[in-house]
Amino acid sequence: YAREMLAHLRKTRDQILNIGNKIQGTLRLGVSSNFAHYKLPKIIKKFLELYPKVEVNLKTGLSAEILALLRNDEIHVGIVRGNYDWHEQKYLIYNEKLCLISMNEIIFEDLPKMNQIHCKTDPLMQKLMDDWWNYHFKTAPLITMEVDRVETQIEMIRNRLGFGIIPRICLKKDDDFYTYDLTINNKDILRETWLFYTNSANQLSIVRAFVDFIKHCEIKSP
Repeated sequence: YAREMLAHLRKTRDQILNIGNKIQGTLRLGVSSNFAHYKLPKIIKKFLELYPKVEVNLKTGLSAEILALLRNDEIHVGIVRGNYDWHEQKYLIYNEKLCLISMNEIIFEDLPKMNQIHCKTDPLMQKLMDDWWNYHFKTAPLITMEVDRVETQIEMIRNRLGFGIIPRICLKKDDDFYTYDLTINNKDILRETWLFYTNSANQLSIVRAFVDFIKHCEIKSP
């Protein structure tokens, strides 16, 4: 009951602040951790330069967690990665390749015998990786390390402790990894990045301004 009351008060406050066409108030934003780390800071900076009367309340986490926040009306807008079921407003930001990275040259048939460094991820991303592996190999991967952050995974790989599978968003221009894009039947395995928001949030001028900004912002696919 207390959560419902709080949500009602937030909505009332949002509606009052969004009377007319003024872009002001608090934008409650939930964003997938990887997108938040690699893409979001510059996006928020440019948005606030355009709309200085806006404050951004940000929460980051796994895409499934962001989706739960959106469904509970705790955020206005969610940026999630993966093809989640969502029947209200949405916009596809981009598709992105998944790739295998290693400091050593990748010999495909040797992968089942090589140490893999795995990063915990959401179920949809895990399924993409599992489908690719099971399509190409009959034995399970030799996972010797499991970490909870992709940055940790990348540093372990950089120090030649094994190979890993990551989204291309996590690669930097100056990285010197050997890379191999994941494919099944010569088709790239793609991970989607979506902007999700509710029909009711779309009534708010602050949300419409952010959605329009994202649609016209140059966010390059990795």
